[in-house]
Amino acid sequence: MTTASITVTERAAQRIAQIVCNEPDKKMFRIRVEGGGCSGFEYRFDLVLKAEPEDAVIEHADAKILVDYSRSTIWRARRSTTSTTC
Repeated sequence: MTTASITVTERAAQRIAQIVCNEPDKKMFRIRVEGGGCSGFEYRFDLVLKAEPEDAVIEHADAKILVDYSRSTIWRARRSTTSTTC
């Protein structure tokens, strides 16, 4: 599988670490992109306790960021045929 490159800035990683530290039962920040929304994609952000096997893990500035490539529409090889209206 080919995966997209993601850059996490120092400031973003610090902010994610701040958010996560206030959630004792959720230690990681997961990013997922799904089909839908006005631009054709919806961005999903979740706080979770642990990584799933399909997650890519980025560790930066005390933050653990998970990228869910397997369920993310934008990173899949096939194109979605669904359409949405704003």
